[in-house]
This record gives sequence, structure tokens and C-alpha cells, in this order.
Amino acid sequence: MRRVIWAVPLVLSAFLAGCVRSASSPPVESAPRAVTTTIFPVITPTVNPADFPLDLGSTWIYDYSAYTGASEAIWRVTDTIVAVNIRDGFLIAEVEQAAIIKAGDASSHDLNEPMVGHFWYLFDGVHLYKQTDEPDPAHAADAWLELVFPLGGSGCWYPDAHQRGEMSGVTPASGPVPGCRSASGEPHPVEVPARMFEACIDVVTYYNSGPTFLTFCPGVGIVATRYDHSGSQFGYRSALAGYLLPISKEATP
Repeated sequence: MRRVIWAVPLVLSAFLAGCVRSASSPPVESAPRAVTTTIFPVITPTVNPADFPLDLGSTWIYDYSAYTGASEAIWRVTDTIVAVNIRDGFLIAEVEQAAIIKAGDASSHDLNEPMVGHFWYLFDGVHLYKQTDEPDPAHAADAWLELVFPLGGSGCWYPDAHQRGEMSGVTPASGPVPGCRSASGEPHPVEVPARMFEACIDVVTYYNSGPTFLTFCPGVGIVATRYDHSGSQFGYRSALAGYLLPISKEATP
């Protein structure tokens, strides 16, 4: 049994940011592969993140907006898990991402537009990696490290694999560290267009150009993201507008 939860669209904003790949700014994410077939057979997984329902058919709908200077555009972005597989100790979830322009002018090349195509989550019980190429568990450590569970108990980690390699064995200094990501503050209620969620966690990644913010709510997943460039009018925001999850995975109201 599944329950669909919808909400009235709201202008907020987004997924991963743009700029150069460095500790100065959020990295540019390569476009997901535009594939239409799955590379693994669909099976029922035997492991799953306790807080992130990576189940076949799980769907998240976001209102996403990006702005630069006087230009702003708004999209409806939908992420749907179209295949799941267990391989080499990883749960692999293939996500189809679609985006429809709703308002504004998307012709500016400076806007951080949402990606369209497929990407993959790889989860080993602690680390949630994200890949835009066909997944290879043997090289998961070379992928973007989106989250480390339990949130708030892992200290600071580097999402970017290149920086992770350079900083291997180095204990981050106290305070904000460029390129390092960590949970921030105590769990708290968050209201987005989809509904009110309890005990959500803010995850912050520090860059010289300004921090990125991601809000994660147990039992649902990512419900909001935000980035505002500190030196220019450039940024993005997203907020969960609706979702469809197996009833057993739905967050408690």
C-alpha cells in the first residue's frame, strides 16, 4: 500500500550547486546519463538506510528555483527510484530525475538549472554515495559522498572524492572548514509545501563563496536545499512539494 502526499506549489529552491570544483564554491555536477533501461535486475533489497527510504517507486517532488542577477526561473523537479539492487554489499538505487519549467526565464546560461536524466545512490550501511555514471561499487569511494549516517554522529566529512583523498588522515580543524560537510544544530521541525516534518537535521557544507544547506528529515529524505553566493546574485533553493513512499516508510506526522 502506498500513500501519495501532494501540496500546493511554492517557490523555494534546489539540488547541487554550480561554480568551480574547489573548496571555494560548490562543484558543478555533471549531467545525469539520459538512459531509459536499468542495468541491474530489480530485486527486493535486504538492506536499506533506516532514515532514507530508497525503495522501488519512492518519489520526491520539489519546487526548485535558481536565480542570477535579475533572472530567475522555477521548475518542478521529480526524483523517482526506478530500480533497486544489492551488489557487493551496497544497496544501489537508480533515480530518474525529471524537470519541467513552471515560471521565469531559463535562457540565462548562468542559472544553476536542475539536471535531467538518471543518477544512482549507493549505500553501504553508513555512507550514501551519489554517482551520475553507471554505478561501480568497487569505485564507490571515488563518488560524491552525499551523507554519512547517523547524521550528527560522524563529525565533518568531505563530499568531493578528490578533496577526500587529499585530506585523508588529516583531522579537520575546529570551526568551518572549506569543502567539509557536517550536521548542524539539534533536530528541529521543518515546514515545506508538502507538510510539517519533525526532528529534521540541517547539513551544512562550507565554501569560501558561502555555505550550502541541505535539510534531511528521517523517514522521508531530503526536504530542502539552499545556496546563496556571498559575493554575487547567484543561488538556488528547493523545497519538497509532495512525495510518494511505501506506507511503512512514511514519516510519522
